[in-house]
Parts: sequence; C-alpha cells; structure tokens
Amino acid sequence: MHYGIDVSAFQHPHGAAIDWPAVYAALKAEGGGADPFVFINEASPYFARDYADAVAAGFRVASYDYYAPANDAGADEAHFRSVVGGVPGAEDLEESDGLSWEQVAAKGRQWLAEKGEARSLLYSNLNYLENMAGAPWGHPIWFAGTIDPATNPHTAGTVIWQYGTGPVPGIQGQVDLDRWVGSEDQFAQFFALAAPAPAPAAPPVPLPPITEDDMQNLLIIHDTTSKGWRLWNTAVNGWVNFTGDQPEMQAWTAAGVRVVEWPGADSFDPVAG
Repeated sequence: MHYGIDVSAFQHPHGAAIDWPAVYAALKAEGGGADPFVFINEASPYFARDYADAVAAGFRVASYDYYAPANDAGADEAHFRSVVGGVPGAEDLEESDGLSWEQVAAKGRQWLAEKGEARSLLYSNLNYLENMAGAPWGHPIWFAGTIDPATNPHTAGTVIWQYGTGPVPGIQGQVDLDRWVGSEDQFAQFFALAAPAPAPAAPPVPLPPITEDDMQNLLIIHDTTSKGWRLWNTAVNGWVNFTGDQPEMQAWTAAGVRVVEWPGADSFDPVAG
C-alpha cells in the first residue's frame, strides 16, 4: 500500500529543512516497500526546493492549491501551472466565499475543468461532499476525514484518504498523513503525468522568530489570492518567520492576533492595511 503526506510552509518551522530521505524511508517501510507519495502546496515558499529534494529521494510528487470560488478559475490555474509546471494537481475545496452549495459546486466543476480530468483530484471533507451530493465531479476524490471512505456513499471515488495527522521521521512537528486507496493502475496513471517543475529557487532567507513581545504587534495577512497566511510585525514593518494554512491561522486568531484580508500578500501595504 502506498503511504504519503502533504506539506506546506508549516512543515518548515523557523526555516527548518525537511529530511526527505528519512521521510521516504519511513513511509516506504510503512507501505511494505510500495513507493510513497507527497503533495506540496504550490503557495509554499519552499515549493521548488521541496519538489527537487522529494524527487531526488524517490517520491512520487504532486501539488495542490486552494479553491476560492470568488477567484477566476482560468487565471488561478495559469498561476498554479506557472509555479508547479506539469506535475499532477489537486484542488482543495473547503471554502464557500458566502456562495450557496449549488454555486460552490458549479464553480468547483469549473476549476477542475481547467485542470483537465485525467490530471487532478478533488480534495475535500465530508461536510462539503454531503452538501454537494450528486455533483458530477468527474474526478477522483482525495478525502480528508476520520471515517473510512469505503463506508459512505458521498465519498465514493476516493483514491487518497487523508486519515489523520502525526509525526514522521525527518519532519519537525505534525504532518497530514495519507494513504492511497485507489487501484494500482490509478496510482500509475496519476503520477505518470508528472513533468519537471521549474528549477529550484534559492532557499529563502530565514525570517526572525516570533517572541512574546511581538504578539501585540502582529497582523495575520490572509492572501485572498493564494488563500495562504503570513504574519506581519508592525513594530519593524516586516514579515516574521511564519507561513501557514487555515488551521495555523485559527490558532493565532485565538491568541488575539488581528486578521487583514489582502489580495497578494507580497504586495501588502501596512499603511492601507
């Protein structure tokens, strides 16, 4: 059985590197010798480096991006491909942007059509899949949840099951854990579509760590284009060493950090924000 993980900037605390050979060895042993796989978030500043290192370690590699119904599907897919090249992709559908379930389903089909039926998966959870029951996705499903997808009609067509989170040798902290539950033919077909990604960029310069004194000066910048999250320190007018996804943002919000919505975090204007 093929085991895998999905990673983002959150798996690089304070700029820490991932030991990809160690991760590969652990997941291959877990799968009884079957090739492991990894999905890398295209919005991660570590994408190019992680892609190159994971391929070198022996992984089957794909990428994923966040579905935002309010955005233009064609433009977002063009941006996605400019980052990841020809690697297989998945669309993470966990946002509604205030639309009805019918509208979200229609936009989701539009986004997936931009990717092409043979090369992409739909990532979602039971709440979304149940509320959009019967949506003619035409794509295999990457299901995130604790129930066995083989036991629920709304998760029919699942080929990857994200069954939990936990530690993996070679990665600091927790990481999402995945299992391929589709056929071997589906596995070979999906990952055979991989093509070289853009050349790895230089490793990003580590940002200063967050201290207790920083807390009152922090802003969470929600990038409405990529759906990613970054932290801005108003005391120094600069980024601090944290990038992440929605679960990490929720933890900082609970700690009292203010959220600023901004299209394209790299262009953030602290005066306007």
